[in-house]
Amino acid sequence: MSISIQSRTKFTSGLVVAALAVALTITAQARPAAAATIPETDRASTSAQTQTAEQCEVSADSSSDTAAAEMTQLDQTASVEVATRVAVLAADAGITSHTAAEFVQRDEVKAYAIHIDGVTATSVTFPITGDRFVQPSNFSFILDDTGAINQYSESTVVELDSGIFDLTTYVDGVHVHSTQVDPSTLVGVASASSFSTAAASPNQCIMVVLGVGAITAGIILVMCGGSCSFPYTTPTAIVCAACVAGIATVGGGSVAAVMGCF
Repeated sequence: MSISIQSRTKFTSGLVVAALAVALTITAQARPAAAATIPETDRASTSAQTQTAEQCEVSADSSSDTAAAEMTQLDQTASVEVATRVAVLAADAGITSHTAAEFVQRDEVKAYAIHIDGVTATSVTFPITGDRFVQPSNFSFILDDTGAINQYSESTVVELDSGIFDLTTYVDGVHVHSTQVDPSTLVGVASASSFSTAAASPNQCIMVVLGVGAITAGIILVMCGGSCSFPYTTPTAIVCAACVAGIATVGGGSVAAVMGCF
C-alpha cells in the first residue's frame, strides 16, 4: 500500500489523513490489540543515571562547541492542535506510510518544540501499536519554523516469532535501513556505574543521558544512528532530536549530549 516519493515537496497518498483527521476530531474508535512491550527488566538505573548523566553531557559538549539543544514536550491540547495541522498538511501533500492506518494511534500523539541555535522546529510523533509492533514504532513529522512539513519518517520495530526485533526505517517514504536485533543481548547490559564505563559504550551512554533501559537504548542506537552521528550541525541536530523524541520520553534533553554517545 505504499507509493514511492518523487520529491520532498511532492508527497504520496495519505495514511495520516486517512486515519488521523477523523480521529483527531474526537471520533472514538475501537483500539487494535495491545502492542508488544519492552520487558519490565529494561529499566535504567536511577542511581547510575544521577552519578553519570552530568559527566556524559560534559563529554558530549566537549565534542562540539555548539550549545545544548532544548526540547520541550507540548501539553495534550497543544499536541492535538499541531497534530490536526499535520493531518491537514499531509492531506494536501498526499503522504503515505508503509504501515496500515489501523495501527497508527492518533489519540496518543506526542509533540515537542525543538530550539537549536536560534532555529525552531516541531516534532510530531504518532505511535504505531498493535499486532506485533513494539512500542517505539512510530510515524513522525518535523515542521520547520514556518509550520511546513520539512521531513517525515516511519520507524517500526516488529517482534518476530523467534523473539528477534525487526527494525525498519523510512524517510520521506523511502526505505533507508533495516536490521534485526536480539533483545536478549541488550537486556544483560548493566546501567553504567561510572563515567568511563558509559563513555566506552554508546548503548550505556544513551541509557545514562536519556534515562532509558538497555533495549530502548539499543533501538535508539540503531534507528537514530544516522541522524545523530557527528559532525553536529543545526539541521542534523533537529533531525536527531525528532528521532530520539519519537522513541524516548525526553524532557529538556540535550541533543549534543545524545549525539556525543554515537
